[in-house]
Amino acid sequence: MDEETKQLVVETAKGLKSLERVITLRMDALQFEMEGMRQDMDVGFSIVNERFDQVDRQIDGFVRQSIRFDTEDTAMRARQDRLEERVDRLERKIR
Repeated sequence: MDEETKQLVVETAKGLKSLERVITLRMDALQFEMEGMRQDMDVGFSIVNERFDQVDRQIDGFVRQSIRFDTEDTAMRARQDRLEERVDRLERKIR
């Protein structure tokens, strides 16, 4: 191998080493960025999950309130019916 070829091989090897370092640095940066994105996604999913829990609790509260209102409505209608019966009896006695 002549001197010029040796020098070309050495320069190529140095270039490859330099390229390897650049690629390694870029891969490290990419991994760091991906880890940051993964953490952001985890935070986002936690927020969405918390909001779903809030909505679930609100819906549960609305359902319970609706059931309570139905029960109270039924009780009030029964009271109204009893009062109307008493009024009817009193009206019949008066006549």
